Amino acid sequence: MREDLRAVDGRRACRRYGGLSLLCCDGEVVEDLHRTLELPPGLGFNLLFAGSVDIAVGDRRCGLGQATPVRDGGGLCAAMTLSRAETVAASVPRGQRLRLLGLWVERRWLEDRCRSPADRRHLERIFREHAAVHRWRPPAQTCALALEWISLSTGGGLESSLRAEQAAIALLSRCLGELAQLLGDAPGTPSCPRSERLKQQIDARLRDHRSLADMAASLGVSVSTLQRRFKAAYGTTVVDYLRRRRLEIAREALTDEGLSIGEAAYLAGYNHPSNFVAAFRKHFDVTPARLVRLQRSCQALES
Repeated sequence: MREDLRAVDGRRACRRYGGLSLLCCDGEVVEDLHRTLELPPGLGFNLLFAGSVDIAVGDRRCGLGQATPVRDGGGLCAAMTLSRAETVAASVPRGQRLRLLGLWVERRWLEDRCRSPADRRHLERIFREHAAVHRWRPPAQTCALALEWISLSTGGGLESSLRAEQAAIALLSRCLGELAQLLGDAPGTPSCPRSERLKQQIDARLRDHRSLADMAASLGVSVSTLQRRFKAAYGTTVVDYLRRRRLEIAREALTDEGLSIGEAAYLAGYNHPSNFVAAFRKHFDVTPARLVRLQRSCQALES
């Protein structure tokens, strides 16, 4: 593993804390990097802050390798579950800046730390689908903790080592919590039918996944399976639902966040504002510009 990381000219580290392993790369990729691992059942989180990584499980591409622009110090988190032992391959092309923290935890290690039947049921739900992939934008606190681990793990001394181990456990806890929220399975969250969870999972990905293929890959299913399940549950196509929900999000962004029409159009998935305006008017029976004017008039009257 350490030999593979030499392809990165910059900070790099690999640490293992029992069944919990972390590695980081922060620098220029000076030669093509390829790694193939035989992994036991477990759960992986990849926090990407710069660059792109192509990952495959067995002979299946998981859609983690898309080069996603990262602004304002934010990142992209991709979680992958393995319910059985599997071969995982990762590759990074040379000539790019890569800032990545990979976290892997064995299922056995997690099960040993379960303290209640609810904990065990939660793990069962996480590992229900083999090679399931989930992606989201982690909050600032999670990004800061990941970058702190990178800094501590590439430093020296006993104090840095102990603080890095503490940060690793805290980071795993945060990532597990965010995954639970994404799956609608956070502690204290009321249970809901599987079909309702599907809608929640899609809603959680609206801003980050632009295409239906991306959406399906992040859920760990094929496009046809996603379309079939959604149609059976709601009587409408997932494409129509995505279009409607993104228009609703764009409306809220116009009135509550002050986005421009062009920015709202992009948020709703439209390359041309004119197409966005036409779709918006058809759906809401008002143009975006008029809606904003009405909103401002109401605010002026209230003040």
